[in-house]
Amino acid sequence: MNAASDIKPSHRGFTLVELLVVIGVIALLISILIPALSRARAQANQIKCMSNLRELYTFTQLYATDNRDYWMPANAVNGYWEAGDWYGQLARYYFKADLSNGANWATGSTALSRINSSSMINLLACPSNTRPTYDPTVSVGSTTSSATSMLWTYIYNRNLGDLTKFMSTTGDATARSQYGLKKRINVPPFVLVAADMSAVLPTGYANNARFFTFTREVNPLDGSYPTLGGYVAAVHGAKSNPTINVLLADGEVVNCYQKMFNNVPNRYSIDGRDWYMESPSRQAGIDNHTTQQLQ
Repeated sequence: MNAASDIKPSHRGFTLVELLVVIGVIALLISILIPALSRARAQANQIKCMSNLRELYTFTQLYATDNRDYWMPANAVNGYWEAGDWYGQLARYYFKADLSNGANWATGSTALSRINSSSMINLLACPSNTRPTYDPTVSVGSTTSSATSMLWTYIYNRNLGDLTKFMSTTGDATARSQYGLKKRINVPPFVLVAADMSAVLPTGYANNARFFTFTREVNPLDGSYPTLGGYVAAVHGAKSNPTINVLLADGEVVNCYQKMFNNVPNRYSIDGRDWYMESPSRQAGIDNHTTQQLQ
């Protein structure tokens, strides 16, 4: 027999050292790629969130066009929260949610289930934000529950109008500054309209706030923020230095540090007593806040 036919091919495998080297290289690549992919995903989520807020602005302007140039208020139906609040108005007017109950409006879990099942939730869902455990029986406005009935992740400025609250006040100029309905011409462009909503309040309970009203609910450096605030949240950016997306009255969507709302003049972009053109305190010149943008 030919000796060459007796030669067997070599099937040498990897040595342990070689395998460890390959594994080490793969681990190194993963350690490099995963943070980069996480940052890319976070940035994409931030951009999607900003797009949502711009679309929300479009609907507020459609509302104004259809309603004698009034801003969409935080509440437009006296005595009704779910159907009358800003999210209920959006769901009813533009996303075909049926919130009727005979001659009245649906309330409670019935109304909230219809709102949450509408396509509006796709508009008001920030991919970087999460909500607490869902429970449709939790009342909106609850401050002592660990669950929520609200699936949207943005919160709106009550100072753009709250008919229910306004009807229970004396209706004077100060009340109009906060709770009266506002024409677009009377809302400066730098006013904070909406922002990312916090999932949990500083008190540890779920955030079920219908809207924000006061600076202390937005400004994390306000002395009352830990007990009476925490309605908005910085859910974007790095964990060590997170940022928040906010919608302004001129339609601009800004990604910024939440602490900016402790600065002058930014702190005056929230409470209507500070920015409303007919506010007694503004007319008296108590506060100097004529800026047209966040600073």
